[in-house]
Order: sequence, then structure tokens, then C-alpha cells
Amino acid sequence: MTEFVKSLRQCLKLTFPPVMFQLLEEILKPEVDFDNLAAILALDPILTATVLKMANSPVYGPAGKVTDLRRAATVLGTRELLKLAVSISFQKNLSDAFKKRRIDFFGVWRQTIWSAIAAELLAQKSCPAQAGEAYIAALMKDISLLIAACLPSYTPPAGAEGAGLLNYRPGQAEEEIASFGEQHEVLSAELLREWDFPEHLRQAVIRHHDFEGAKDHDPLSTCIILATRWAESEFSQAQNPSPLLQFKGVLTVKLGLLDLEVEELRLACIARFGTILGALGLEEGKHYDTDYRRHSLALLQEYYLLSQELTQISGGLENAAKVIARHLKWNWGLENFDLALWAAASRDWTLFSASMIAGPDLAGTGQHAAGRPWRRHQPRFILNATGREIGELRLEQNTLDQERLEQIKLYVTFAGQAFEHYALRQAVLEQKAETLEDLPVGVARLDTKGRILELNAQIKTLAAIKGDPAGQDAWKYIFEKQGISRDVEWTAFLDNPEIPSLFKIFCLKKKKPDAEMCVYMSAHRRVWRGRSEIIMVLEDVTLVPTLEMQAIKQRDFLERLMDSMRDLVMTVDACGRVIYASPTASKGLLGRDLFVICTPKPPFEGRFGPELLAHPPGAIEVDLHTGPSKSIPLELVISPLSQQGVAGRNYLVVGRDLSAIRRLEEKLKRQAMFDGLTQLLNHFQFHVALEREVLRARRTDRPVGLMFLDLDNFKRYNDAKGHQAGDEALRKVADIMRQNSRRGMDIPCRYGGDEFTIIFTEIGAPNLEEIAGRIIETFAAHWSGYLGVSSGLAIVKPGESPDQLIGRADKAAYAAKTAGGNRFVWAE
Repeated sequence: MTEFVKSLRQCLKLTFPPVMFQLLEEILKPEVDFDNLAAILALDPILTATVLKMANSPVYGPAGKVTDLRRAATVLGTRELLKLAVSISFQKNLSDAFKKRRIDFFGVWRQTIWSAIAAELLAQKSCPAQAGEAYIAALMKDISLLIAACLPSYTPPAGAEGAGLLNYRPGQAEEEIASFGEQHEVLSAELLREWDFPEHLRQAVIRHHDFEGAKDHDPLSTCIILATRWAESEFSQAQNPSPLLQFKGVLTVKLGLLDLEVEELRLACIARFGTILGALGLEEGKHYDTDYRRHSLALLQEYYLLSQELTQISGGLENAAKVIARHLKWNWGLENFDLALWAAASRDWTLFSASMIAGPDLAGTGQHAAGRPWRRHQPRFILNATGREIGELRLEQNTLDQERLEQIKLYVTFAGQAFEHYALRQAVLEQKAETLEDLPVGVARLDTKGRILELNAQIKTLAAIKGDPAGQDAWKYIFEKQGISRDVEWTAFLDNPEIPSLFKIFCLKKKKPDAEMCVYMSAHRRVWRGRSEIIMVLEDVTLVPTLEMQAIKQRDFLERLMDSMRDLVMTVDACGRVIYASPTASKGLLGRDLFVICTPKPPFEGRFGPELLAHPPGAIEVDLHTGPSKSIPLELVISPLSQQGVAGRNYLVVGRDLSAIRRLEEKLKRQAMFDGLTQLLNHFQFHVALEREVLRARRTDRPVGLMFLDLDNFKRYNDAKGHQAGDEALRKVADIMRQNSRRGMDIPCRYGGDEFTIIFTEIGAPNLEEIAGRIIETFAAHWSGYLGVSSGLAIVKPGESPDQLIGRADKAAYAAKTAGGNRFVWAE
């Protein structure tokens, strides 16, 4: 923002001479000193002459010719004189700057001066003491935009060219922040700080586009906000009176004005506006032909509302001609005229010739004006729509006075805008709708879930649909009623928004025996007005050749065959993209890269990519990723498909599901390692683990301990409570051992029968004793002495073998049992 403001300040100083600053400094004072004003104006003779010219205008009604500034101050008042001087200096210097940039300044200036005049007149109603300030603030509110337009680097955004510079556009705030670093209202207030504008005026400038919050601000700000909107409505580039008519309602509501008071305000604005233009040597008519200010708001509203009937018509140009004919007859008594209307759908003209006797009658068509058989020639009125001619009205010569001709011209302007809605939109939509209904194919609009939004007549005929199926599932409503079960490719298409289209052919049974009908279905995704939809097209292709019909049947048979196979069958292109998959597995696979959704497993080595297709290495084990943290083990076999040529070759990929085999392998592996009852490592794995840990102890010089556990009274417990209770007791012993072992360091095992072991890594005698004690206490707490444990503890000695370690621990356990049991003994 700082650099841009710096550029604006420099341009401001180059655009406006010191006289402008001195005039603003004087006008912001509570009391204007005439001598100071005269001295300032003396510095600019051209400005002085322009001010005197304006003082002599009929608006101010001077008694005699005003020839000097003192007399002008007497006629106008010193502050009014100063205000005019500021306005003229503002216009003159900006106009010169805009000419250098070849920008149309007139459209911008008239909107600026209108808002200033309007702000003052509105302020005279609500805050009379601040009327002069309202004029100056409204005049200067867009200074940042005006100065920015003078910068060599400035490029106007779309919609802000020429006279559109000051019209507030949707998205303008975001554009300005991106380009300038801040909105132009804030930048204007910052520039006006250079001219010592008081804070309350700069705040009013910042708020001048806050139309929605106008009533929430002080009266001065409200007047400037309303004046800004008034100028935009009055000089709308679209030449549409609706904003102006709506603004009339705003003034009556927000300021409590009557319709007559609003009209008086507007007339006062028009008078002062014309005076200033005249003093500056500007004639508005040379710049802008269409001008609503020639007519009252009441007349504008009457003709605008009258023309709106054209926006409601349907059924062809003849109805539009009848509406216009009725308006001309009721308002001006006209029954003899020629009316040509443009039909955008057929791109030609239709000429209606009306007479008092016959009424509107179709006279002929032609591509160009010269080709139309006109019966009347003058006066002529053109119906325009956004700069394009879409109609022409011709009347009988010398039948109307000038006032009525002006009224008809105004009506035709509004009628052209209203007829545009029909000619370029409604009529085109009507023809498209009729064409869609008459198409020999069925068309349906569906939402992304496959529910029906809209159907044409043909699809209802093909699918024998009755009633309104809106909101129903399309497949169920259209196909399942014809005996076609839900298609997996259709389901995959709905579930995967990355699949753009789907094409299928179905064979349906006709009502006649042994008769079949084939329907070609295509579905396409589209985004319409920001909403995703599916367009489904159905076409009866019963007349396809017999050979093609057989191919379709064979395809259906093969699909059913593939669907019944346990193996996954796919075809991929040369890049590895899946173009076909078994129906039950096609969801989530079609269109995806085989080499992305699969990860190879050993013993495969090398690059896993499309190059494998040409020279497959044999069976490849992979994990097929079906979702987050989900995969299926497959054995892939790749084979090239026979077809002519090499370019675009496809490949057959058959995937054998290894899930059952892997589960069996895992089960066998677990059975080989773990005791089936307690899920502890079995006797064999105990010896493997102990040998490994003893060797590690020798290598690292870290201690390894062994606890040998022999259950006390287990046989008596088993005989008394039964084998199932005995098995449950053994499982509980395993749980106690796991709970008292260090996870990841100690290895509990079942040695056999009622004997167990725990291998302890990196442990000393005190810790080993503590664990043994906890186990004995847990036994006592759970079985209350009925079942105990005798434990032998040993720590491997240097050079000792695993068998020797087991022998020492076993003897220690025997010693514990001999000593009465339910205790631990250290091995010798």
C-alpha cells in the first residue's frame, strides 16, 4: 500500500496545481474570506472567466450581468462561488490528465458532479449545516480511482473502462486489494489527508459505498452514500432504468420523502447539472444519446413496468408482437405500424404489419433490413439489446407530435431491453426444449447419485415410464423394470467421480415371444451452473446387424463367466491403465494404474512398471491396495492379447487370490512356533530362543537369566476339577507369566506339561528375584495356596552352554519343590 500511495501522491501533485490546494484549504475553513478567494482566483484567469460565466446562468437568476468576482459573490454567495471554483478546477485538471491517457473523461465527470450536487441537496434536507461539506466530500470521494487512471501503468479491469470507472462492480473490493493493496475508498481518504481534509469528511469518503449500512452512519455519511448510489443509478451504462426506479423507493424509505419531493430533488439536480456542463462548454447529448433525465420518474416507471410484460411471454414472436401492438394502441392510439422482430433461435427476422382492420399480421421474413417488405418507412424506432439490434418499429408519417414521439422512443428503449429476455433467452430455450423432446433418443438428467432430475418424452417411451419419476433411482426405475439387474460398472461410475463417461449396450426382452430390443446407453458427467450432474442418453439400436448382436450376447456371457470366477481378470493398456476388470471387482479399479495400485513382494526384484508388460517375468506376487490400510495378496500372470499391430496393444492380467493360502501359511507357521493351549512359545522354540540369547550374552557380555517353573499340586487340581479346569489353569499361568515379563525383553515359554520357563535378557539377580516373588504372590492370590509354583533361578555363567543352564535351573526348581514348594531357589 505504501508504494502505491506514494505513486498516487506524486501523480496528485502533478495533476493539480497549487491553486486547487489553496481553494480546498479555503473551502474547509468555517468562514470564507472573499479577499483570499479573489487572490487565489487571480492566479488562474481561465478559472475566473468560467466562474463568472456560471454566475450569469439562469439558474442563479442574476438581476444584471455579472462582470467581476465581488458581484458574483454577492449573487451566489462567497461559499457557493468557492464551491464552483473547486468543481471547475477539479474538472479542468483531471480532464487534461485523462486526455493524455486517451480516456473518456466526460462519462466519469458527469457521474462525479451529479453525486456532489445530489449529496448537497440531500444534506440540505437532513443536515443543512453540512451541505457544503457533503458537496466537497462527494466530489472528492473517488479521487484515488481518478488519479490511478492517470498513472502510465494503470490498466482498467473488465467493466471499469471509460465511463464505467466509478460504477461499483461485484468483486471490485477484492480486485483493488490485489492491485492497490487497499480499497479505493481508503486510498481516497489517505490522499485527502494531503489536502488537510478533516477526519469526519475522510470517514464519510471511506463509507461512500456502504449502501446496505447507510442508515447506521451519521447524516453526512448517509447523504454521500445515497448520492453515490443515485449517480450510479442515473448514469447506468446498461441504460436500464430499474436501478433508478428502485433508488426512488430508497429515498422515500430512508429519508421519508414523498414522491413529489423526490421528483423536485431530481429536477433541481438536473438543473444544476446542466448549468455546470454549460459553463464548462460540455453538451451531454453529443456524448450520450439515450438520456432518461428528459423524462420524469413517474413516466419512466410507467413505461418500464409496461414493457415488463414482454419478459413474461412464451410461445413465439407472434405473442410478443401482440403485446407491443396492445401497448401502442392503449397508450397512443396507434393501430397502423410495421414491427420487425429478430428470432435468435432461427437467426432470421419476422415482419408484422398491423392495420386498424386486420391487426398484427405476419407479412414475411428476411435476413436483412433490405429484404423485409416494409409498408411504412418513417419514423423509425430501433429495439436494442446490449448494443445489438433485435427489433424495429415503423409508423405512419406525420401522425404524432414531438412529445408523443419522445414517449414512444422511451417506451421502445424499455421494450427492447424486455424483449431481449425473450428473443435471446426464452425463445432459444423454448426451441431447445422442443428439440430435446422431439429427439429420437432418450435423454435424462441425473444427480451424481443416479437419481432422476428430468426426462424427455422419448426415454419415457423406451422405458415405458408413467407418472413423474423425479427423485427416483434411475437404474431401478428405468432398467430393473425391464429385467436388467444393477450393473457393477454403473455402480463404479457413480462411486468414482474420476470416471468421465460410461457406455453400455443392453438386450431387453420385448413383449412378443422370441423378440429382443437392444438399447445403447451412454452416461456423461458435466458441471452445470456449479452443480455436478450426469446426462444419460438411451438409443434403440435394435436394427444393428445380427453379427453385432451376437457379439453383444457373447460379451454378456463372458461377463457373467468372469463374474463367476474366483480369479480377478483384468485388461490393461500399454501404460498399465485398467480398461476392464471382472464385474464384481471393477469398482475402484477401472481407469487406475495397475503399477500404482499394486506393490510387488519378494522374490520379485527390479522395476515394477509398464515395461513388464512386453516381457512378463512369470508369476508375480503383489499386494493389491483396495483402500486405506487394506490390500489383497495376488499372484499376477500377464499375457499379451492378440491383435493387429503393436501400437495401442492391450494385455490380459489374471490375479489369483492368495488370501486363503496366506492364512493357511500363517496358521501353520503359528502352530510350529506356539503352544496351542497357552499361546506361549513351544518347547522347540524355547531351545531356539535360549541358544540365541546365550550366544548374544557371550558376544555382548550382558547377563541372561532363566526361570524354570514347576506347578505345585497341579495333578491333584486337575483330578479334582477336571481337565477343562486344568486347561484353564494352564492358560491363566501363561497370562501371569506374560504380565510379569518385560515386553520385548523377556520370553515366556511352555516347556511341557505343567512346566514353564521364562528367558530374561539383560537382568541381574535382584531383579530376577523380584519377578519370581511377584509370580509366587500372584499364584497365592489367585488360587489361595491350592495351586502353587516352585521356581528355579539361574544366570548363565561364562562358557556355559544352554543345556547346562537348563540343567542348573531345573535342579533348583526341584530343590524348591522338595523344600515344600511355592518358593524359588537359586541354582548352584
